[in-house]
Amino acid sequence: MLAMLAQTSRRTRAVLLLAGLLAWLGVAAELWAQPGITGARFYVATTPGTSSQSTLRVDTSVNPNRTEIGCETDRLATTTVNCLRVAGAATGAAPTISAIAATGGDASIGITLTPLGSGAVTLGGNITTNRQFFSAVEFCRSDNTAVQMIPTRVAQSDWALAVTSAAGSTQNIHCAINLPYRTTASKGAKIDGVSISYFISTNALTTHTFNAMAQVVYANNVANAISNFAGAVTCTLATATQANPYLTACTVPTAAYIVTANTAFNLDFTAVLAAAATTYRVYGIEVTYSTALY
Repeated sequence: MLAMLAQTSRRTRAVLLLAGLLAWLGVAAELWAQPGITGARFYVATTPGTSSQSTLRVDTSVNPNRTEIGCETDRLATTTVNCLRVAGAATGAAPTISAIAATGGDASIGITLTPLGSGAVTLGGNITTNRQFFSAVEFCRSDNTAVQMIPTRVAQSDWALAVTSAAGSTQNIHCAINLPYRTTASKGAKIDGVSISYFISTNALTTHTFNAMAQVVYANNVANAISNFAGAVTCTLATATQANPYLTACTVPTAAYIVTANTAFNLDFTAVLAAAATTYRVYGIEVTYSTALY
């Protein structure tokens, strides 16, 4: 035995010593070096005293090393032919968990995560690519009943909430943001950015003021609680005429999750039209948001 150890590499000697220790502890360990592969693959049985449950394989033939779990049929004739591979990654890259076919011929293999009892599967991180456009025709309103902003067909499939050739009115505009939310911290939707699409022609606006992105909380027999959401959102809205619509991005200083029950969100801004006839349209608002991986 000593002579054999002397002829093996340091890594193989370490593996053999580990196998002996595991066997001494009552856990069967089986070593297997595959011909033609630089670096050993070894298996550790999970059932003491057997080699029929060899389900863990560490492959040192690749760098970074990878671990394969549940690949019995690489060694044994069982019915389990699909398994998992856990692979490390270099700096700046993410490690991966992949489904692989040990000896089966499946081209597509899913991965099922099953918690115990009422336990939940929890994933960290966010999806940051969510975007939703809220059309002004559906989600925006003005409080001016004398000079009303009405749904207007500018062209086929091109609609806006608009006043056309109107003079000297003040339009206080409210646009609702309807996103799904949860009452669990760091879950649901997190508003990351907001943009407003609008159009000014004929004459410039006198003023065009962004008021707030607000959160309104409702409760029984309690006054509505209104506060700024995601910090003091700022937005510099244009007043000059332009041949095509504006799309103005607002600054959201503190992106935040929506976690309060019975809550509504909205944008509030005001357009004051010049004394001369002016056309003013609001097309809608674009919201960029993240969602937590559940």
